[in-house]
Amino acid sequence: MAEIRTVRTVTGICVAAVAALTVTACGGNSGTAPGNRWVSPSVTTVAAAGTPVRLTRITSACALLPAETVVRVLGASGGTRLTAQEEPVQDPGTSPKHSCIYGSGGREALSLVTSTLAGQADTVTATLDRIGDNSGVTTRPVRGVGAGAVTYVTDGVRVLAVTVPHGDDLRLFILSGPSVIPPAKLTELARHVAPQL
Repeated sequence: MAEIRTVRTVTGICVAAVAALTVTACGGNSGTAPGNRWVSPSVTTVAAAGTPVRLTRITSACALLPAETVVRVLGASGGTRLTAQEEPVQDPGTSPKHSCIYGSGGREALSLVTSTLAGQADTVTATLDRIGDNSGVTTRPVRGVGAGAVTYVTDGVRVLAVTVPHGDDLRLFILSGPSVIPPAKLTELARHVAPQL
């Protein structure tokens, strides 16, 4: 069985990637709000059947992807339970980054980080190119999710970065987890998130 990275390790990689984009694109400052909030799978917001409503404002990463969906898509064994932990918002002013950690017993199975790049709806290609440059490894394009997406593996972590234009802004979200997660599984999870953005 492959090593499952701790909550902080994979999230740190994702937040650093988003922060690099935001600083490069918008010149944002970083700041962290105090406290973590655990979201029980039973109270996580689940999109109604049919077409999800696009959010005017992102207020929670965990609400975008319920823990039950993560368990179902990743194909966990019977009785597997994950909790979703909403991390403190970073850069709460101009470009807030919302993060959610999915795990069990203090170990991480997956993380989701969202960010909005103000006034950059037309920078899908440039944003994905910057993600590739910042990753330091070769990225692969992913078709069929968002306006554009790339995936790569670094230090035993598989990353999927997806862009979704929203008005004048560009919404970006990153899913990451151990490299043993097949790219198709991350793409399937991304298809649950992208329509809401």
